[in-house]
Amino acid sequence: MYYDETDYISMFSELGFNLPKGHKGMVSCPCHTDRSPSMSINLTNGLFNCFSCGFHGRKFRIHKNHNGH
Repeated sequence: MYYDETDYISMFSELGFNLPKGHKGMVSCPCHTDRSPSMSINLTNGLFNCFSCGFHGRKFRIHKNHNGH
């Protein structure tokens, strides 16, 4: 699916993230099993960073990772 450059909320929701109520917060990382959320996510600019495994980047990287690219 094509996402508008600023449509971060729709993309992260479609990928199955339990999004924070505000514009930033902690979510479970898709790269490993989390007992508690270890990845910070910013829905204003699409940035994310996992403090456990180091996976980080912008929304396009997580979309590619989720789709096996």
